[in-house]
Amino acid sequence: MSRVGQNPTKWLKEVYQPKPVTLCTAVHIPVLEGYWEQSLSVLDECLTSMVRTAGTEAELMVLDNGSCRKVRDFLQAKQADGLIAYLLFSRQNLGKVGAWNVLLLGAPGEFIAYTDSDVLFFDGWLQQSLEIFRAFPKAGMVTGQPIAGGDVSRCWTAQAAVVDETVRTEMGRIIPEEFLLAQLKGIQADENEYARRQQNRKDVLLCREGIFAYANASHFQFLTVKKVVKQLFPAKADIPLGGDTQFDIEMQDLGYWRLCTTSYLVHHLGNRIPRLEDEMSWLTPGEFSEKHKSMGSRRASGVGVIQSPRVRQFLKWVNAKTYRLLYGT
Repeated sequence: MSRVGQNPTKWLKEVYQPKPVTLCTAVHIPVLEGYWEQSLSVLDECLTSMVRTAGTEAELMVLDNGSCRKVRDFLQAKQADGLIAYLLFSRQNLGKVGAWNVLLLGAPGEFIAYTDSDVLFFDGWLQQSLEIFRAFPKAGMVTGQPIAGGDVSRCWTAQAAVVDETVRTEMGRIIPEEFLLAQLKGIQADENEYARRQQNRKDVLLCREGIFAYANASHFQFLTVKKVVKQLFPAKADIPLGGDTQFDIEMQDLGYWRLCTTSYLVHHLGNRIPRLEDEMSWLTPGEFSEKHKSMGSRRASGVGVIQSPRVRQFLKWVNAKTYRLLYGT
């Protein structure tokens, strides 16, 4: 049968223009029990805080990376409510780098802000990240949290900055220790082991055109630009959470700087809802918004943190082994 009539879209005079910043995340929550018991609440906080604090020039793009039905339904409801602009589904878990291939290459914005799906955002993270990009023409990625250890003996960005006549540099233990302790608590890292590794730490503070940044970054959350993405992706990785460090190396090889903000503007939540006032000691409960205060009341009761590094490592191995047996990845 031949076509009947004409496609009504032929008479449209304009098409939707994407916003200049695309916010991106990949979600993998295969079940809502065990390790993932609170992950849906964490995801809700991540998406809501990211969009709320980004402003009107940004919109959200989400890839569901093989999650269970309840999570997929949740994401579809968030899109129907207007929180998510672009929603993609993969039946299989593509891994982190595989998700980057889809999200970063598919994002329509000039600027692309990626985050793991368990990160909390505070006011100013996008604005300050954009300011750094505009002040440092060699910037390739900017993380919204001070990242320690960017000294010239190990960090290529610092090495490049100290010989750049347009950039002022300062070296030493500059990042406030409470910021670093908050990071450790967010990822449940061992503080004693961290202190041992950081005995000779030297942070490198950069300044150009009145804008400050530290010479380091992390791929759990970052802002980048489309021209950088096109040079680095698509990429390949063989395991779900592997291959992301290659991204850092290749960015360096292309001459791009890895930078971060001097303010603490994003916080890793992990797989549960924490009491933020316990993890971010420089703030008092009264300084949190009502929304952020409510997060503490929803954390799981009776859940303790195992401090022994050996026990924690063994449990991580058991969790990974069980996951591969259950889901075949």
